[in-house]
Amino acid sequence: MSCRFIPTVERGSIDLANVHVGGFMARLAYDSEMKKVCDAWPTLQTTDAEGLASYMMKSFMFHPSTPDSKVSTIIKEVFFTCSETDQFPFISDQGIRHTKDICHFHTEFANFMHTGPVLQEDQHDLLTSMKLPDHLRVVMYTFSDIVKELESRWLSEADMAALLRWWSASWGKDTIPPALIQDLNLNRISDAFGWKEMPIAHWLEHLIDGTPDPAHDIMRVPIFAQCVLGVLSNLWHTLPDEDSHSKVQVILKDVTCIPTTISNIPYMKRPQDAYFPDSNIFRDLPVIRQDLLMDYHMEHVLQYLGVQKRCDMKTVIERATSDDKWNAMDLARYLMSSPQEHVTLVMGMKLFPCSDGERCHITEVFMSTEVNRTLRLPVVKCDSWDSNSQEGTSWTGLTFYVTKL
Repeated sequence: MSCRFIPTVERGSIDLANVHVGGFMARLAYDSEMKKVCDAWPTLQTTDAEGLASYMMKSFMFHPSTPDSKVSTIIKEVFFTCSETDQFPFISDQGIRHTKDICHFHTEFANFMHTGPVLQEDQHDLLTSMKLPDHLRVVMYTFSDIVKELESRWLSEADMAALLRWWSASWGKDTIPPALIQDLNLNRISDAFGWKEMPIAHWLEHLIDGTPDPAHDIMRVPIFAQCVLGVLSNLWHTLPDEDSHSKVQVILKDVTCIPTTISNIPYMKRPQDAYFPDSNIFRDLPVIRQDLLMDYHMEHVLQYLGVQKRCDMKTVIERATSDDKWNAMDLARYLMSSPQEHVTLVMGMKLFPCSDGERCHITEVFMSTEVNRTLRLPVVKCDSWDSNSQEGTSWTGLTFYVTKL
């Protein structure tokens, strides 16, 4: 009798009385029908066989039951667990196979892994809808799958080239690529095989000492170097101890891995040869790219690696006396965060370019205001002057005053 003619409460009672039997019968029907599809597969066109298998599998998708949701839940559980084996038939590119033997499609392996069955990308939604339990899941490629493939046949020239491309793109000669273990329990892998996670120091050494393709050269490609620094910044707080930080510093000490610009022209510099933007008083220092500092943790990492937060005073004085490509406001901004002894040292020297072309002591020049320029007084050289700005106020506090007439 059709269920629509059975009262709701009675229908619930009937379902609960036979719920486990329903699960067994559903699995029996599924296995029987999928075997028929498997047997017929060689005699059918591929599209017809795939269509038949998809239709059959969609008939065994589970949906919430009413009025009692437990009914569908219990039937689904029995359906997937009643078999004594983990052999659950499913569609693949090679016909009907057991899910434990089917691997997810992956572009890195598609060009040389041809022996085992693969779940095609257009069947992924079907797999998701069936909500298979963990012990029946379609798996990712493992290293043993690759070994079996190599043992099962001779590789063609194209297959060998694809294999070598995959292997050369791996993280190192002693490293398993992440694609092979991304869905595995890392603790269990470590216990079973004695493998260890690759330390960040080993990864950096591989990038520096290996033979990367031109797009992944940490010393010549600013975008890639910035990506590496981003990874380093994200992992910095997870490094186990100070020794790990020191190893990273030593590895990168003489490596031109810091993207900088000099007058808007890009350059790759060693950490100790690069500067933070605030130190660029003379506008010709290699300063790190501003977008690097969008990462909250990046500044601390770069400082640890050796990027200079400030110019040393010897460099400041040498640059200030050798040319006049700087202005008072830049120097004021810099001195505002300098130790007092540095401020005193600078204030005691004749190094301030004036409008008359001479270098003067701080007490010999006038503020660069319209009035002083109209009076043709020697005013300090700067692009603009704002007495109310933080820099202008700081100069006043540093005894920068107008000489009395």
